[in-house]
Amino acid sequence: MSGRAARRAGRPRVLFATSNGTGLGHLNRAMAIARRLPPSWRSSFFTLSAAAPVVAAEGWEVDYLASYRRAASGTDRAWNLRLGAMLEQVLAEREPDLVVFDGVHPYRALTHLLSARGAPPSIWCRRPLWRRGSPAAAL
Repeated sequence: MSGRAARRAGRPRVLFATSNGTGLGHLNRAMAIARRLPPSWRSSFFTLSAAAPVVAAEGWEVDYLASYRRAASGTDRAWNLRLGAMLEQVLAEREPDLVVFDGVHPYRALTHLLSARGAPPSIWCRRPLWRRGSPAAAL
């Protein structure tokens, strides 16, 4: 069923994209939100967390890409290109009606794809408070 057909059938699709923090915070928060969506909504995940199997064990579709600070991830530029290509593929396959990013800062590849014409609307979900003195440029 195409994304348009799913919307007509009242089955909105949400893609949760999470960064790789030092724990499970981003992924757990995204899964908590997904659990509370109406049953008719279809959630899937794209994560940089090695805990991707936790998402799959809960029954959701999940795609994983190793974070840029992992062994063999290459240069920042190479990793960002790889991230962009994979995200583009995931967006094409899942056809989400909404993308929810949970992370400290949205990655360049993600913001580039989500600012393109025809991209789904997006939400940046983040922890409620910034540390004192944090730069506001990402906002």
